[in-house]
Amino acid sequence: MRFSLSNKLSLVKHNPTDGSEQANATVTAVLPGSTGNIAAQTLARINPTYAARYLNLDPGLVTVSNAAPFSGGDLFEDDTLCNPCFFTITVAPKPGVLGESSGDITGLQDQVLAAIEPIRPISIFPTLAFADTVQIALRAQLTLTAGADPGSVVAAAATGIAGYIGSLRLGDAVLYAQIMRILTETSGVLNVQELRLRRCPPRFGEVVCGPPTVFGDDADIAALEAPCAGDITLAPTEVAVFAADSPLMDIGFA
Repeated sequence: MRFSLSNKLSLVKHNPTDGSEQANATVTAVLPGSTGNIAAQTLARINPTYAARYLNLDPGLVTVSNAAPFSGGDLFEDDTLCNPCFFTITVAPKPGVLGESSGDITGLQDQVLAAIEPIRPISIFPTLAFADTVQIALRAQLTLTAGADPGSVVAAAATGIAGYIGSLRLGDAVLYAQIMRILTETSGVLNVQELRLRRCPPRFGEVVCGPPTVFGDDADIAALEAPCAGDITLAPTEVAVFAADSPLMDIGFA
């Protein structure tokens, strides 16, 4: 429990009846934050190491006590002390997470900003940006073992791929080798051919006037499909999500 005197204090012995000189002093906690709020009647002595190094006296000659508790350690420093600076935090919320607060539900934006507030430096302010979601699909030709059910094989493969892509962080590429590994390790799969990873367009690209967009044009597919053995690379503010129900999913059986 560390504290310091706010002003100098002199103790001069005047032969009091109890043999000691007493004085009240204002002190300030050294440690910032709520841990500096020392409870009442907690202080009892001067640290002997500190006394030997800085005071050149026997710490047993001085006793201390605090009748009142410390307060204010949980207060924030005034932002007006410095010129403001700003930084951006990019977050990738899980599907279904509310971004902005509504009614009695606190949104992710307010939760993140509230968590940062006690630890951010003075006059340095965060802004929150949501990551761009990149939906990932694929096409492949699978050769199955005798008796394997195609629907069950595809469902198991989709579960494995979703788990892998769900573990990726912001900006992590979707690796061709990992998707190939998951497919070949899926029970019932004998061989995988013509595997290509596809990057789906954003959701707003699917909102059209008239019939839904059909990705049947070779030029459109070429712009969304990585070459053989090609990874799907992402920008630092993008995050991959597996789109098992995307119209770009194309799994055939040889």
